[in-house]
Amino acid sequence: MIPVPAQEALRQVREVMAPLVERFLVDDPAQGVVGVVPVVGGVFLHPLTREAVQALTVYGAGPLLVKIHSPRILASLPLIPIAGLSHPAQLCGLVARQLGGALQELGLIRDAVNAMGIPLDLERDVLRLRGRVQMQTLVLGLSARHPGELTLTDVGDQALAGRIPVAERVLRLTGRVATDLDELMRLGLRLEERLAALAASPPKDSQESWGAAGPRAAVPIAAAPDPAPPPAPPAVEEVVELVETVTEAEAAPDPAPEAAAAPPATPPDDSSAGGVKLSDLMDRIGGEAEISAHGGRLRLVVPLKVMQGTYTFYLEQRGRTGFAGTLVSAKGARHRVEFDMATVLDIKDVFDKIVMGKG
Repeated sequence: MIPVPAQEALRQVREVMAPLVERFLVDDPAQGVVGVVPVVGGVFLHPLTREAVQALTVYGAGPLLVKIHSPRILASLPLIPIAGLSHPAQLCGLVARQLGGALQELGLIRDAVNAMGIPLDLERDVLRLRGRVQMQTLVLGLSARHPGELTLTDVGDQALAGRIPVAERVLRLTGRVATDLDELMRLGLRLEERLAALAASPPKDSQESWGAAGPRAAVPIAAAPDPAPPPAPPAVEEVVELVETVTEAEAAPDPAPEAAAAPPATPPDDSSAGGVKLSDLMDRIGGEAEISAHGGRLRLVVPLKVMQGTYTFYLEQRGRTGFAGTLVSAKGARHRVEFDMATVLDIKDVFDKIVMGKG
């Protein structure tokens, strides 16, 4: 049974959830409040599987706060404040912004660790990076979720979870590659020694115990088997916001409370997006491009197939019609990009100027 103060908080959050959810799965403040929110006003794509998310399952987690339960990858996001929301599109907009920010931060972390020669990829269903690196005779499993930190998860084929506290497995990065690699090696060797010492120590429960019938050897308690390593995720060219959404909640301030009951209108195809008409934008970047919004700015992921292979633009809006970002080759080479969309008729012109030296 949930304590009475928590029940009151759930009653409050239930009232605010009511216009946001399609239906309640659990609707009892004494037990909990769980609802299904339809994804409207845009499309959520799973960053790795590229599958569209049709609905979010959320539960009341405090006064005017909800937490995502499923899909699992979105459960990694922090609590979401829902005070003042009156339509599911508004909640979807908040989730899109949180997811975009989280993926952007993970992209920066991945770039920093990649500078050490250590490749990391996004996990399938958790907003966290994982990878493996061989350092002389050591093979280390790593994870990263916070800037400036690497956490060791495995030494060789031995998992560290449940054996060594997380705090003793975290490496604080200095940004100096040689120093960080040396410290990673030292930490890996220390943890390898710890594992060897743990294996050599007899478990306390293995000593003989005495009962009424005389001495007997206690049945040894088998250690839990090592968890199977997570399946290797497919290679990700860039960890960026992969949420396609063009919603009123992203493009304009929230409506006044008295007018909030009406669902937000979806902008027409030729509406202006910060100075760029969407129809003109699609003509210039092609139909395979992914468009998202974050902090009032458009973000573009634009694949471009050329004779040299597939190049990908990762761009963010600067000003009304300016865009800046990175052009990544099929082999991972990077080129800085900055241009004014108003002066570009085709994204291929930008590629030609940067890579081919034309124009």
